[in-house]
Amino acid sequence: MTAGRHGRRSRRGAVLVMTLVVMAALVALLTSLSAAQRLHLSAARNAASQERARLAALSGIQRALSELETQNPESTTLLDDWAVLGSDGGEAFRLGKETFRIQIVDAASLVNLNYATEVHLQRLPMSQEQIDSLLDWRESGQAPRAEGAKDDYYNALATPYNARLGAIDSFDELLLIRGFTPAALFEPQSSVTAGVTLMQGSQENQPLLAQLVTVDSISRDVALAGARIDLNGASQQQLFQAGLSFPVAAEIAQARLALGSFSTLGSIFRLPAMNLEDARLILDGFGIGTPAVQQGRVNVNTASESVLASLPGMTPDVAQAIVARQTTGFLSLGDLFDVPGYTLDVASQNIDFLALNSQTFFIRAIGVSGRIEVALEALAVLEENSVRLDKVWRSMRPAAQMKTLWGWADAPTLETVLSE
Repeated sequence: MTAGRHGRRSRRGAVLVMTLVVMAALVALLTSLSAAQRLHLSAARNAASQERARLAALSGIQRALSELETQNPESTTLLDDWAVLGSDGGEAFRLGKETFRIQIVDAASLVNLNYATEVHLQRLPMSQEQIDSLLDWRESGQAPRAEGAKDDYYNALATPYNARLGAIDSFDELLLIRGFTPAALFEPQSSVTAGVTLMQGSQENQPLLAQLVTVDSISRDVALAGARIDLNGASQQQLFQAGLSFPVAAEIAQARLALGSFSTLGSIFRLPAMNLEDARLILDGFGIGTPAVQQGRVNVNTASESVLASLPGMTPDVAQAIVARQTTGFLSLGDLFDVPGYTLDVASQNIDFLALNSQTFFIRAIGVSGRIEVALEALAVLEENSVRLDKVWRSMRPAAQMKTLWGWADAPTLETVLSE
């Protein structure tokens, strides 16, 4: 009897242990399922917030586009309404629970890597490997430069591809080119310095490569009065009748006989008889072939001191003086000769890189939903009577890092309520 009771107690104990084991397993399973459900719900909420933040950023882009609708295509200055919209990212626009911050940047205020010459590239914070590889990437032919790369190099990579041998289509594409890495674009390069001082101050204060360059920029050629006169097509008499002095008109005609034609205005400014008065007239009403569209030029009305200082022949003092003049704006490239230090010699080296307006603008936008921030960028192009959204892309780095790159404060200082 005692043994029977002992056996039953043992069986009950075993059952109790098994029950406890099963209950523990069920508790663990329920806990796991609960954690998984919480994780799933958290992921779903995060995804929803990401989408709301993205839509808020898109709303910011649309707000910027509406501002550009009224932009004068023949003059682009920092006095225009687009330049102050959003207070350089310092203003938050509220749409219910979401907000967006925006900034419009003139694409022509940057150096266009599709058109910059090797001399110009050497004045930027780029290694010779990057310069050679960039030129090899955008130019036809299969023979690489000394430190460059063509298809033979790219085809041997773990994931092979070919060099474009044409214009770079997007900023992201730079990362396909030998020598270009995220660190090279977005971080200070202690081993690579620009060929010139681009900004007053220490090396740590110098701009990042990503803050200086673009692959998209278009300007419009505008003469002060009427159509430009082609310096390669007008006769000596026509040049003289159009206002040029007799010695300059004669030298232009004689130089054409020797050269065949001029390819740049800079070469004309090196003629012995050239003077400031004739140079102004040429910039106001003459041209080389008189193209309506100018690719890759730098807008003197909006470019930073660093971008201007990168131009061949430009000194930091002249770059600073041009920036100071941006408070009133340049109506003509001839007005550059009013800037202290901007001489015929300086103009001969960089006048063909300069413009007065822009047809392309970058829109920077950050949408915020709760704690989630999404940074978007867009390229807007001015057309004859409208503005076209050319492309929109999500920024390569987190929103917090983009704010630093763009020079934005971490948090806005102003708020405008668009809707409750």
